Amino acid sequence: MDLHEKERQLLEIYKLHASAADDVSRRRDNANRMYLGATTSVGITLGVVARFGAGDVPAWAVVTAMSILGGLLQLGWLGVISSYRQLNAKKFAVLLRLERALPFDFYQQEWQEMGEGKDKSKYQEITLAERHLPKLFLAGFAVTSIGMVITRLAQSCS
Repeated sequence: MDLHEKERQLLEIYKLHASAADDVSRRRDNANRMYLGATTSVGITLGVVARFGAGDVPAWAVVTAMSILGGLLQLGWLGVISSYRQLNAKKFAVLLRLERALPFDFYQQEWQEMGEGKDKSKYQEITLAERHLPKLFLAGFAVTSIGMVITRLAQSCS
């Protein structure tokens, strides 16, 4: 195999790997949408039960159970975010190594233009929003479930 053929094969490997990295980002976006949709559904259910009741089932029990479910959903979401973040980091590490053998190191140049993530005016890491949103929801679900338990205990003591 001559040098030109080896470079062409390397470029094809690079393109395939870059495409795979883009695919991981799309899957990550889809997972975030799914978790946000599920969280919204839990929130709507909580609002409906709080407003209209839960039929023959005590509303406090339904709200507590849905709040616990919402909290568990957030813990799952945080785990998925962490997993995708690790996967992306490894994929880009491999891409950067592949670029060293190519005539132009596109991702490395782009990363330098963005201040290597150190200058927030050039690049704001999306995973900051990803990581904090589930934590905010988790806190809300925790406060709701704890509040319902305390309210129920106070009512039973009266």
